[in-house]
Amino acid sequence: MSRESERLELERLAALDRYRILDSAVDPVFDDITALVARNFQVPLACIALVDADRIWIKSAFGMERGDVVREAGLCLTTLQHEGVYHLRDASEPASCAANSIVAGGVRFYAGCSIRTPDGYALGTVCAMGPTPRDLTTAEAETLEILAQLTLGQIERHCAVQELAGAQESLREGEEHYRILADLSPVGIFRADTAGDANYVNTRWAAITGMTLAATCELGWVEGVHPGDRARVNAAWRACVDDGFALQEEFRFLHPTGMVTYVLGQVIPVKAGNEGVSGFVGTITDITSQRELEQRVQEAQKLESLGLLASGIAHDFNNILATIMGYANLALSHAALAPECRGYLASIDEASQRAAGLCDQLLAYAGRGRFTSVALDLNEQVRGMGTMLEVSISKKAYVTYRLTPNLPTIEGDVTQIRQVLLNLITNASEALGGHSGTIEIVTSAEEIVWSRERGGAAASLDSGSYVVLEVRDTGCGLEEDIAQRVFEPFYTTKHGGRGLGLAAVQGIVRAHRGAIEIETKPGLGTTFRVMLPASSRPIEHAEDERPLESGWRGEGTVLVVDDDDLLRDLATRILTQAGFGVLLAKDGVQAIEVAGREHDRISLVLLDMTMPGLDGAETLIALRQIRADVPVLVTSGYNKQDAPRSARGEGATGFIKKPYRPRELIAAVRELLERG
Repeated sequence: MSRESERLELERLAALDRYRILDSAVDPVFDDITALVARNFQVPLACIALVDADRIWIKSAFGMERGDVVREAGLCLTTLQHEGVYHLRDASEPASCAANSIVAGGVRFYAGCSIRTPDGYALGTVCAMGPTPRDLTTAEAETLEILAQLTLGQIERHCAVQELAGAQESLREGEEHYRILADLSPVGIFRADTAGDANYVNTRWAAITGMTLAATCELGWVEGVHPGDRARVNAAWRACVDDGFALQEEFRFLHPTGMVTYVLGQVIPVKAGNEGVSGFVGTITDITSQRELEQRVQEAQKLESLGLLASGIAHDFNNILATIMGYANLALSHAALAPECRGYLASIDEASQRAAGLCDQLLAYAGRGRFTSVALDLNEQVRGMGTMLEVSISKKAYVTYRLTPNLPTIEGDVTQIRQVLLNLITNASEALGGHSGTIEIVTSAEEIVWSRERGGAAASLDSGSYVVLEVRDTGCGLEEDIAQRVFEPFYTTKHGGRGLGLAAVQGIVRAHRGAIEIETKPGLGTTFRVMLPASSRPIEHAEDERPLESGWRGEGTVLVVDDDDLLRDLATRILTQAGFGVLLAKDGVQAIEVAGREHDRISLVLLDMTMPGLDGAETLIALRQIRADVPVLVTSGYNKQDAPRSARGEGATGFIKKPYRPRELIAAVRELLERG
């Protein structure tokens, strides 16, 4: 070990000693954290371990023994070297870990996070261990980091209580010495007599509660508790005073400024020999930041569940759209089709394309798709939404436009930007409540300069040029407490609503590196203001697409692999009309069986990426072992940038996005075959 490493280790050990946690008694709070780790990660083993000079001391354990182990046992030393979470999918694979005692004992999955002090010293680890190799999700990593922070908070509270015990001895030596020590404490401290009346508070108490000693003595400290928690806390405090029991409660303090602080309150009775209780000493610890972290974890889990639902809906809906669009285009290819019917079918095709755009939006919301970013004229998008807006809003709403000419372009996805416009204007129409009123749509350009003093959503924006969209209504307006929640998922003021509209709008705006803010007052209407970064990129006008040569005919046999019956039938019709023979497989297992039997006949494989059982990527690996040279055309509802990433690594040679038209499928097949 180098001199620098020795110095850092000595400083770390000194920090550990300052917390007075080593060899301390069993603490149920630490056991609760360890049990929470085991439950969240669904593993049989979890622990909180503190690394001393010559040992690892297991402070709390789930499914294993607590106590001392040698420093080299386990993976704590390796975890301490990482700032965040240290994860081993299979602990037996790294040569450096294979001989480790816990790995030899059967541990394969390992995830640990160091418990770090505010000045960066690692005291130990919080870790989860299991016998089955598996990956660690982003949500699980964030959860483990939060639990490590909660563990540090409990260590700090333990240290504070220890300091209080020492402070009681210092009372006999001198009141001034005690007050100095208490004022240096990171937690709020108060002292009360046997009747429960406060007679001392430290400076940290005053900072957290906003109550001076005089105010606390005059009103009683319970008067500063948030009204929603006051009855519960007062009952617990009176029981503590009357029966001489210790108290531990989480509650809210309402600061005179209106700020709400979440605190953990702990009170212990002070006993003077055999004379019984002589008073009470208590602490309050500000746990607001920990509460916010917990809420973030809950919100992340809620959004992850919603994302999975959206992804599943979009996948199934894309398959349905592919069938509708495909058969509509097959019908359009008939020369004898009546002009009126041709118009109907063209409308079906156009509607299917719009629905496919909504599927893309669902996939992006689920984190499984990517939108195409192009240069857009915001004024042009507003004007283009005119017809749709007329049928989407109240007949009593009068829409006016104030569009600044020659706006800079913005970069974004057309479907997303139109969704923002539609949601905000529909929301404004509903705010009129069935009464006559005005909705004004305003666009402008603005230079934003970042500063610490700038409040609202714009505080998150970098300095620069922005294009601004404002949607103003003369509706009922909102109370301040409601306005602060309108962007929350699942929150709604509408009867029977789902509360996802404005949350989705905010997500789209943030994804475009912008911000959205609301200005509203009851009776004075509401204004939503969207700020999007300006761009110097010119608008690109798409070239006319050249039609597919109608006379081209293919030859050979195509293996179609898709779990959707209607899509297999559609692909069969399209390919058969183009001159191909077709083999069908409803899943990956059947595809492997057919390829093994008919590998000499197969000229190309059309492979769906999302199937039950063996997915597309796994099926592709098996097909490559049977025929390494056969062209494989991957199909998916995801965009090209995302869907075939794993497939390319396994040998996919082409991609076509669902839903597709017959000519698009034939063009993709032809390109692959001619490329060889």
